[in-house]
Amino acid sequence: MSSNKNVIVKRVPIGLEWNRGEVWFGYRFSEHHCECCMGIGSVNWELKNPTERQRGVKSRRDCPICQGKGKVQPVIDVPKGNGYQLWVTDNYKTGVDEKHYYPLSPEFETAFDLAEWMAKNFTINDDPLASEQAWYDAIQDNTVDLVYGLYMATNEHFNDFDRLLKQ
Repeated sequence: MSSNKNVIVKRVPIGLEWNRGEVWFGYRFSEHHCECCMGIGSVNWELKNPTERQRGVKSRRDCPICQGKGKVQPVIDVPKGNGYQLWVTDNYKTGVDEKHYYPLSPEFETAFDLAEWMAKNFTINDDPLASEQAWYDAIQDNTVDLVYGLYMATNEHFNDFDRLLKQ
C-alpha cells in the first residue's frame, strides 16, 4: 500500500512522554456538525450596501467556521516547548488528513542534535541523504519536508519507520 508521508519539526516540551509512532490524542477527535451553520455549510450574511439591506436582500456565504463543509473537527495541538522533534503523518496509517501527526524521532534539546539524528537515520545504501549541517539548515529554514521529499523520491520502497521508532 502506498503512503503519503509528510514531516514537520515541532517544538515540544522536553519530557513530553508521548509514544513515538502513536498519533497525538488531540488529532484523533471525530468530526461533528458545525454549530455555526447547523451543518449546512453556509450562513446568511447581511449585506453592507444600504439599498440592498433596505430591500431585505441577504446573501448566503460559506460558513467561516467550517469553510462550507458543514462539519468541524476539534484539534488539540501538541504543547509547545523548547525541544525539537520530528513528526510524521502516514495517511494510510491514520486514514485521515495530514493533520494527524505522530512523533518519529526522540525529543532533542537542540536543533543540531535532531539534525545529527536525522543524518544518521535517513540514509541511502548506508550513505547519509544529507549532512548534519544540511538537516540543521532545513530545520532552521522550515524546509525539512522538502529534503525529506527528496529522500522519499529516491527511496520509493522505503518503509523502515518501524526501525526508526524502535531506536
